[in-house]
Amino acid sequence: MKSLLYALLAAITTTSCSVTPSVPANKFLIEGTVENVPDSTIITLYKLEKQLGIPLQKDTIINGKFSFCDTVSILQERLLMSDAKGFPGSWRSIWVMPGKRISVNGKDKLIPLWDVKSDIAEQQEENAFIACAIEEQRNSLIQSVKDYDLQREARLHEDNPQLVKSYWKQIDSIRKIYFPLNKEIAIKEMERMKTAPLSKPWIKRLELYAKMILLYKDDSLYRANVASVCQLMPEELKQSDKGKAILQYVFPQNTVSIGDDMADGDLYDKNGQLHHLTELKGKYILLDFWSSGCGPCIESIPEMDEIIKTYKDQLNVVGISSDPKDIWIKYLNEKNPAGYQWNELKKERTGLAARYQVQAIPHYFLISPEGKVIDTWKGYRKGLLKAKIIEHVSF
Repeated sequence: MKSLLYALLAAITTTSCSVTPSVPANKFLIEGTVENVPDSTIITLYKLEKQLGIPLQKDTIINGKFSFCDTVSILQERLLMSDAKGFPGSWRSIWVMPGKRISVNGKDKLIPLWDVKSDIAEQQEENAFIACAIEEQRNSLIQSVKDYDLQREARLHEDNPQLVKSYWKQIDSIRKIYFPLNKEIAIKEMERMKTAPLSKPWIKRLELYAKMILLYKDDSLYRANVASVCQLMPEELKQSDKGKAILQYVFPQNTVSIGDDMADGDLYDKNGQLHHLTELKGKYILLDFWSSGCGPCIESIPEMDEIIKTYKDQLNVVGISSDPKDIWIKYLNEKNPAGYQWNELKKERTGLAARYQVQAIPHYFLISPEGKVIDTWKGYRKGLLKAKIIEHVSF
């Protein structure tokens, strides 16, 4: 009798331990298992908030495992990323919902290709898009790793301009390899979009590829593909802020290039006062399209402050932030960057950003005292701003 009781207790104990614990109804759980990734590597979980990546949690890989658990009330996208050496500087989209368990399995450091499994429909759509161009994705990410590792090295050796210049020469060569691959990925995914169901991953991609028109503006095939997919948007989406922004990227109105008169529009300071660029004519104007969530934008601030002081009689600098109002004002109050700091306060990157064809930030435009666009460039590395101003503006 005693042996039977022990057997029953053992069976109950074994059964209880083997059952996977349920996820609380107001939370999600991400469980990760990785190979060929060193223990102590930090993985970060982000959320996108009005175009800004907000870090939520960090976990350290131990024995090939990591996990995230957080509260959520509705379907949302999370981004899994690591900025450690050997990672590509891009992320894996994870769709989360209340009460859901998501498993992640990785075979290497190419985090955007890690296998994500759940019963969430949006995750399955996300996976299907990745699968339709998997080889191009892998080849592009391998080159992207080299790009981001070289950028890290350049930042570590900012005091050696010649070495930094050599790093950027290598980066430019690498981008000539993987930028065309990214275009191939986009075209393959857009081909799938023509028959795939409308979903959040579908809309996200259309928005991304609409913005990339500026990168591939001379490629009529690419533009034709985006325009074709745009026609599939339901009317409700076309009338939304996001839909209107997408259409403005694909079918732009009155864009500005070098040699054109500057475009102007309604801009607001942090106190809500309305301004226009025409107020500043008579001096050179440097437009700086930026965001507080953009690392290179923030890195440029000391050099920009120096330029503002040195050229105060010849040049006005206007920072045009794409941040939401509350995030933007909080940043200005905390950091107090120099120059005119204005914002269009639009929900999407439309308005002046669209007319100046801003895709990536920081993006700069130099305008003559007469109001003509005389130069434009994207990105930041130490010394670039000074070199551009010296080229065009004299004491």
